[in-house]
Amino acid sequence: MGGLAGWVGHDLRKAKNQVRVNTYLTVGVTALWLAFCLGARTLMTKAFLSAPSSLLEQVTETGTMTELTALVEKIDFWLIVAAITLPLGLILLARYLQKMDEDFLQIPQLLAMFMAGLWMVMGYYVAGGILYGSFIVSIFSIPANIVQFLGGLVIAYLILRPLKRTGILERL
Repeated sequence: MGGLAGWVGHDLRKAKNQVRVNTYLTVGVTALWLAFCLGARTLMTKAFLSAPSSLLEQVTETGTMTELTALVEKIDFWLIVAAITLPLGLILLARYLQKMDEDFLQIPQLLAMFMAGLWMVMGYYVAGGILYGSFIVSIFSIPANIVQFLGGLVIAYLILRPLKRTGILERL
């Protein structure tokens, strides 16, 4: 993933048709993210509707069917919110940063961070599915992983800003 992020964040800034490449990558990453979120939502909802008592046994955070129902509804809501707001936020943040300081974070670099974060969330989902023995149970950890990804973006911004001012990044 590091190689892909480096390719997107560094090498694609030199592409001839940069706007077209950025658009295609943004659309592709957005489609992948939407498919992941909506697929996870569908999988969780089907499992809940078809065998709620089995799901209740697997999800250790809940003790009653009422708690499970509330948790499923909460995760369902946050998956929809994440599916819509993360790609939209990426586009708005890219435009804002471009207007604020064109040279600081360009769209390919922001897209690379976004791709790395999505890879992390999806990777944690798969790893959780393997560890728990159920890909349905690992869906419940997706919102927390998204928070971790967004926290990483904030930390990266806070670290990159002073590094950019010192000129260290240009020497790398």
